[in-house]
Amino acid sequence: MPASASSSQSVKHFANARSSNNQKALCSIAWGFLVLPRPLLSHQEPVCYNTVDMEPTITFLSTLGVTLSAAEQQRLQQFVDVFTAYNAHTNLSAIRKEDAVWQKHIGDSLAVLGFEQLSGKCLDIGTGGGLPGIPLAIMRPEISMTLLDSVGKKITACQSFITALELKNTSAILARAEQLAGEAKHRHAYNVVLSRATAYLPILLAWAENMMSPNGRIILYKTPSDEERRDGAAVARELGLNLVREHSYEFEGQQRFIIVFENSKKKG
Repeated sequence: MPASASSSQSVKHFANARSSNNQKALCSIAWGFLVLPRPLLSHQEPVCYNTVDMEPTITFLSTLGVTLSAAEQQRLQQFVDVFTAYNAHTNLSAIRKEDAVWQKHIGDSLAVLGFEQLSGKCLDIGTGGGLPGIPLAIMRPEISMTLLDSVGKKITACQSFITALELKNTSAILARAEQLAGEAKHRHAYNVVLSRATAYLPILLAWAENMMSPNGRIILYKTPSDEERRDGAAVARELGLNLVREHSYEFEGQQRFIIVFENSKKKG
């Protein structure tokens, strides 16, 4: 069996392991590491994870008006489980502990939901290990999320996560953003183009504008310097983009921004 297929099956087994009748967690082996999968819960059972502290993330999101149902907490924890296990052998993030993945990745990824509505076809440029795309796809199953990255090992990881979590609304593409923008089926094809802390603002705008639909939005998680703002504003004018909203929030003692651009010739 090819290594990629084996990894995908291991992650899926990991995510879907269920507790036995006496509620003892089953053990499984994923890529040579002993892991304790969390049992899947029915919609009637409360979420209770003794070893993972998601409360700071839930509290942070609540300040932005974002609430997580028990089912959403469960699904997000499944992602954290497989992400952490995969990250133990393939470097996706310097953040290794599950509590920290919740706080630094899940919380920040979902912050946008406190400010912007997502709909239709969404593209996550520079997704890395599926962030923010996978948490957003979990929280908004009605959208269609495409994860894009130019690094093979990261897209392989994302494909494993998609399989493990059975995310029917998510796909992953291995390509450079400028390459994808040149393909007819992706050019101006996405209602929302997202990117979280990926590249310099003018570069991101040039990539995203080529793939944003005429009435779409570019939503960027950024903490830009004054120089980056000036350069970004100049490129936005050249591309016919307007900065329509800028949302700010405090995250772990740092001021963060979500910057939203639209086509200056937007119809309707």
